Amino acid sequence: MGKAANLFLRADNNWMRTYVETNTAPKTRQGYLYNIQAHINPVIGGVRLQKLTGRHIKGL
Repeated sequence: MGKAANLFLRADNNWMRTYVETNTAPKTRQGYLYNIQAHINPVIGGVRLQKLTGRHIKGL
């Protein structure tokens, strides 16, 4: 994945660091991380945020 294509993954990591790690319990964090890695990243992980559409989300 190129730098530009990886924008969603970077935004996701930012959310994990700034919100999830400071506001959720360890088991909740584990569940979020699993769902992101198993379901979200394979479908839209390489989509630029500017290009993300409802069709991508429906693919989840």
